[in-house]
Amino acid sequence: MTVLGRARNRARRGAGQLALEMLRRRATGDLYVDYGWGSLIYSGDGDAQELLYHLHQREWYRQDMAVLRPLVAPGMTVVDVGANLGFFSLMIAPLLRPDGRIVALEPSRRTFAKLSGTIARNGLDDVVTAVNSGCAAAAGSATLHQVSASSGNATILADGGGEEIGLTRLDDLGLDSVGLLKIDTEGYESEVLKGGTRLLGESQPTLFIELGGHYLEGTLEAIDLLTEFDYETTALRRIDWKEVGNGANFVVTPRT
Repeated sequence: MTVLGRARNRARRGAGQLALEMLRRRATGDLYVDYGWGSLIYSGDGDAQELLYHLHQREWYRQDMAVLRPLVAPGMTVVDVGANLGFFSLMIAPLLRPDGRIVALEPSRRTFAKLSGTIARNGLDDVVTAVNSGCAAAAGSATLHQVSASSGNATILADGGGEEIGLTRLDDLGLDSVGLLKIDTEGYESEVLKGGTRLLGESQPTLFIELGGHYLEGTLEAIDLLTEFDYETTALRRIDWKEVGNGANFVVTPRT
């Protein structure tokens, strides 16, 4: 990106934040902005992820829904691992009615409170169940590290202080059949998969998973695990992951 492009982005971000702050001062409690397809939270607590969702909601919604809409259907069960503020769950929840459900897992207590607010504000309690936990190969606990100003970058794979979180296994969620599994855990994707061997083997859900070169070891291990569970990974093995950087979302489907 050019110097001029970076300057324009900074100006856009500053103007967007100023507009949201002005609206928040008039609101009672957290601000929710209705964009037609859903209402997004802005608490103004310094979480840069909130601002990013507001600035990019139109393009992200359009891009993600073009991918996700064909993958879901009414009555389907979906698992959202690393739900953050609920953007993914908010997008697809209406497509699952009637009788569909989303189990949305978010380990951070502060972010989980916002996720719960998103669900309530958008009237999604009949579809989305929020769980204040992360996912791993074994149940237990870990430290979640906030490595940037954005809650979307929080990771277990860092050093230093952080927030103590609980961990569960995908296989312990008690789900008989899952149609779509989304995983966005900042390098911890392979550990999430290890805790879902029964789910992956029996349900063979389509995956919407973040992979990238920033957490290269975890990405390569995740691809190996998916290959073992008979997922189509040929295209993933051809990618130069150093070029992917901080990660991107990929759809991975079973071979059968």
